[in-house]
Amino acid sequence: MSSILPVFWSIVGHIALALFFIVLFLLLGVYFIYTLIAIFRGAAYVPTTHARVARLMDLAVISPGEKLLDLGSGDGRILVAAAKRGAVCIGIEINPLLCIYSRLRMKFFGAKNVTISQANFWDVSLADVDILTVYLIPGRMGQLKEKVFAEMKSGSRVVTGVYPFPDWQPEKREGDVCLFRVP
Repeated sequence: MSSILPVFWSIVGHIALALFFIVLFLLLGVYFIYTLIAIFRGAAYVPTTHARVARLMDLAVISPGEKLLDLGSGDGRILVAAAKRGAVCIGIEINPLLCIYSRLRMKFFGAKNVTISQANFWDVSLADVDILTVYLIPGRMGQLKEKVFAEMKSGSRVVTGVYPFPDWQPEKREGDVCLFRVP
């Protein structure tokens, strides 16, 4: 009997290790697939620096109660910063693993008035958004400009993280962060 227990625990340990690696590879596979989808739809997840988030927030000039939508919200750091300034925040992220991570992050930071949805941001209405934050690849900015002009109300603000819109002059610029106002 005593010689069976070490063999039993050895088998259990090997099974647990195998299950761990199976789950790990499945999660990495899901992340990789959604990263490819994001690249083709707009931009892959790249963490924004805290300095850039601060510039985004300063340019956005958020008033309490304003609705902020972060397209491609990634890990949610822009949402945390905007929620601290009183915005009602919505994050749209295509990658379900990043959605889970950012929801956990909201709980950890105690961010209130934040909703994170797993969706393709091209399918989301911008009609009642006061402030839109975005960090897309240059090739998609023209397409987003059309969506912004078609859906957002006049006077709404769009803050871009790195790449500006083609043929649209920013109202303000701090380094590579730009503020645009919808005409």
